[in-house]
Amino acid sequence: VRQKEKFNMIPADIKLDKDGMPTPFKHFWAFVVYNYSDKMVQILEITQATVQRQLKIKIDNREGKFDANDFIVTRTGKGMETEYDTDVADPTPVSEEIAAAYAAKYINLAALYEGADPFTH
Repeated sequence: VRQKEKFNMIPADIKLDKDGMPTPFKHFWAFVVYNYSDKMVQILEITQATVQRQLKIKIDNREGKFDANDFIVTRTGKGMETEYDTDVADPTPVSEEIAAAYAAKYINLAALYEGADPFTH
C-alpha cells in the first residue's frame, strides 16, 4: 500500500509482520532519471533513509535543486551487508538522445501508488 499523504489510519490491507503486527510505514522518494550506465530512462526509488539524507545534504549544498544536478548512487555488498554511497555532480547537458528517450517514454509516477506499472498506459 502506497500513499502520497501520511496515513490517518492503518489500512485494512497492510502487510503484517510474523507477530501479526502492522509493518512500519516507510517514506520513499521516486523520480524519473536517466541511467547513464544502462543508457535508459528509469524511475529511481529511494527507500533508504540514509541515502535520502546524504542526497538531501549534498543537494542542499548546491542550492537545493534536484533537477539541476546529476546524482551518483553506488551500491556495494548484498543483504544486510549492503552499503550505499552518494555523490552529486555538476549537471551534464541533456543530449538529443536523452531528450528523445524521455519524450518517447510514457511515465506515470502516480501509478506507483496503485501498484501499477508507471511505464504502461
